[in-house]
Amino acid sequence: MKKVFIAALMVILLAAFGCSSQSFATKSMRTADDAPEFFTTKPGMEFSETGCRSPLMDPNDGSEIIMVESGRGIGDYRVRSGKYGMRDNELLRIDCQTGKVLGIVKK
Repeated sequence: MKKVFIAALMVILLAAFGCSSQSFATKSMRTADDAPEFFTTKPGMEFSETGCRSPLMDPNDGSEIIMVESGRGIGDYRVRSGKYGMRDNELLRIDCQTGKVLGIVKK
């Protein structure tokens, strides 16, 4: 009985996480305006293959962006409305291993 319960729990957890990462990965994107090609980490931090860093910095003006959610090696970051052509209901999508700007997605 205990093995059946554990197996069922694992199936439920896998389905739940699989669905959420699927919808995260398939959000439609549009191009960011006047964003740097890459964001940088704060001094003393480095990009990682295992997770996203926050905050990241715009190397052109030093402004910071804050991660809201991440999955599958990409992160969605909160940015001041108007910057890079962002609207209030949007996030800036970044490649977590490199800091490369991928585009803008809806929250």
